[in-house]
Amino acid sequence: MNDLRLYENIPADGFPIRVNSKEPAEYHYMAHWHEHIEIQCFFSGKGRLKTESGVFDLDAGESAVINSGELHECVSGYGSWGCIILPPSFSDCASVRFVTKISDEKIVKMISSIYDLIEKKPDGYVHAVRGYACLIISRLIEKHKAAEEEGPERIAKALEFLKCHYRERIALSDLAGELHMTGGYLSRLFKSSVGLTPMAYVKKLRLEKAAELLASTDMNITETAEKCGFDDPNYFARLFKKSFGKTPREFKNEGR
Repeated sequence: MNDLRLYENIPADGFPIRVNSKEPAEYHYMAHWHEHIEIQCFFSGKGRLKTESGVFDLDAGESAVINSGELHECVSGYGSWGCIILPPSFSDCASVRFVTKISDEKIVKMISSIYDLIEKKPDGYVHAVRGYACLIISRLIEKHKAAEEEGPERIAKALEFLKCHYRERIALSDLAGELHMTGGYLSRLFKSSVGLTPMAYVKKLRLEKAAELLASTDMNITETAEKCGFDDPNYFARLFKKSFGKTPREFKNEGR
């Protein structure tokens, strides 16, 4: 549950969407959240955004999607930066969790067209702005669907990577980078498929491998712990007992 003190109440102003002015120089904003879907686009320069899914460095031509209810802040940025904010009533996709960082030339062009329309205000421009906003949402859903369809293949790659590298120090960012995904999205996708977070799965895999070694080799407890990626034998022993109901030594002695 997000801190209500960081909630931003975005009032309705009669326009289909809210469009912030382009930032001409250095800027940042403090952490906050709202129900609206926010799409930020960097026309020039670069910025660093921090969201619940991670920290993202964005260059010119890249966009970021802030999901409904997601805490976010701009740590730093400069250049020409645009932002459109869609109220929950604008579409039925407030419950969709889009990937944060997007490199898509079409989205950048459509956001740029919205700014041009608002600046020039031709006849019927309000309807044209609404049309572009709908096209942007359609494009985001299309990319989201494609990412979902790739999910099983990516999870298979994640499992294979973890089975090959479970003895090593592994951070969520390492696995996410290997699969070209954000850490937050990978965690949600992995847990929905496997039933555990990636790091919980690594811990489970290490313990299972340790049990195999204790039962089939003459390795002592410390050697077994190190072989399976545990730096601290005492921590390993606590986890092992919690998982198997026996200490590593008890487990090994029973197998003799």
